[in-house]
Amino acid sequence: MKPIMQALKEVQLKDLWMEFGFLALIVLYLVNMIVGSQANKRIAYAWAQEYTTEGKVLERNFSHIGISDEEGTEVTLLKEGAAMFHCYASGRRFCTGMVASLDLRPRMELFQGYVLNAILPQDDIVDLEVRMNEASMPKTVLCIATTRLAREMLRKEGCYEDLKLYTRKVEVAKDRIPNWPHEKLTVLAEQPSIFYDLMSEAMLDQVFGRAAFEEIGQYFRAIRITTEAEGKHKQASSLSIAQFSFVLPPAEQMDKLGRWMTAAMVFIDTLGNYKMKPEQKAKADKARQEAAAHAEKGGEEETYEREEKLRQKKKEEEQEKLKRMSPAEREKYQKRKDKIERDRRARRMGKGMVVKM
Repeated sequence: MKPIMQALKEVQLKDLWMEFGFLALIVLYLVNMIVGSQANKRIAYAWAQEYTTEGKVLERNFSHIGISDEEGTEVTLLKEGAAMFHCYASGRRFCTGMVASLDLRPRMELFQGYVLNAILPQDDIVDLEVRMNEASMPKTVLCIATTRLAREMLRKEGCYEDLKLYTRKVEVAKDRIPNWPHEKLTVLAEQPSIFYDLMSEAMLDQVFGRAAFEEIGQYFRAIRITTEAEGKHKQASSLSIAQFSFVLPPAEQMDKLGRWMTAAMVFIDTLGNYKMKPEQKAKADKARQEAAAHAEKGGEEETYEREEKLRQKKKEEEQEKLKRMSPAEREKYQKRKDKIERDRRARRMGKGMVVKM
């Protein structure tokens, strides 16, 4: 017992620097996890308070906001994780409902939330996905996005196939929209005429005009409307979606997003009231017929390439097998293979013969 006590007395604090370092790191991680989760919750609740409570934008536009949680309690904001919240709304003309997804920075994770964010800054984002009634949606694909985001959307593999297949970049004519912020926004449209029709004076005055965008443009990411949704949205033969993506301001400045939230509701009504011209409908139908033919041809080519790869792989495996055989084994193998091939040809010829009575 005495040697142990003597050894403990001889241990100095400087000898425990590694242990204290690990302990400090654990404490820092736990504190950050709690503080980060609370910070995200504060941002999410600030958004809900500003836009879903009585008299606010979403409450005025939808008859019902909220969903039941796992315990059966009706909640406005459903927490899906420490950095993900969802808000469900229904009961509005022109659409079947809306899902608002708040995708926040992972502040509860020390490395990703702060260290990595210092190198690659990540915004807090709110995405509004509105399921439009099929009869209330023009058959088209259109995207208005920041130039950087539009470039990322077109490059991303396996996503936004509707933009790649149907749209082309539109150089917004200065004689049509003189105050459009060309250097900050990219327009991808299936039919440019529909884009110009949807850009009403109200939309330009409130958000998309140069003066308005200079003021609140830092909160805009993208608007995408499509009748050719893919991936997780492809749950029906025809699905019409309007998506709005915005950057969330800090919790104490959440009201600065108000004009964009209002603009999203106005845009839904603009879409619902829009009637395509006969020539626009004809172009849309033709584009979809061509896309279907292209997809069918691409499917056949993909099947052929897959079968060809399998045949080539089988041939290579057979060659490797032959290399490992002795000359006598190779000769025996080849005779058996030739016999199988002769029998196969004989059977094919037998099936093709016509017996006359």
